[in-house]
Amino acid sequence: MKKIYRLGYDQVFLAHPGIKMGNEVLAGLSITIKYKLFDLNTNLEIPFSDKDQSIGKGVKYISEDGKYAEIGDYYMSNFLKCSFDKDYEGYVKFEEINKEKLEQMGYRLEYEISSYDKDVYTNDSCICSESENISKEEFYKILSENIKNFDNIDNTRGTQSCSYVTYLIEEDEEEDMKKYVVEIVVASNQKRLYLTEGGCTTNIKKAKIYRNIRIAEEKLIGFCFKHSHSGALQGTIIEIKNQEE
Repeated sequence: MKKIYRLGYDQVFLAHPGIKMGNEVLAGLSITIKYKLFDLNTNLEIPFSDKDQSIGKGVKYISEDGKYAEIGDYYMSNFLKCSFDKDYEGYVKFEEINKEKLEQMGYRLEYEISSYDKDVYTNDSCICSESENISKEEFYKILSENIKNFDNIDNTRGTQSCSYVTYLIEEDEEEDMKKYVVEIVVASNQKRLYLTEGGCTTNIKKAKIYRNIRIAEEKLIGFCFKHSHSGALQGTIIEIKNQEE
């Protein structure tokens, strides 16, 4: 089984000036956002194939038919603006951007914050810093107590993304990413058909894949009702087992 991954990108909130906290001076805070990329046509999540630097150079993925493709020169973080807003509840504001471009390419995104960090200067010159993981509560406490430090143009116009991370999709998660096809058997000749986007096929490999079993069931019921005049039809939802592409 090939290992597959999701991608995440950090968003950095710079503090001007640095924030003195005990024996530390903070350069700022950062969050890491984990993304899920979905194909609009199939509504299937597109996992990433390699834990490799190359996946940070424009978004590379494996499509459902096993072919490689890329989203132009875009990163997933190009479709989500993160900023600091002193008047916004929680101060961290998200805005989906370039949405039409993303839809034109046939994709949609889901996202969530996966981790919180503080960036601590490593020496008195306050040039280099290192990230240290903190809790969500500590992150928002630092923000709320140092609003003036974070209310600057670097953050209010949109935070910057400086690095990316990968998240291995574990076997139990892969199980949750089940795939289904709709099979129709014509009673008169036992011919097996499989639903596609616009009709049906006799080749299961060309069948439309559904991630949601309820949607597959609705499509099955709708097809059988529409073609009830064609004679007895028997429908089945078939699970496509996870397998190496």
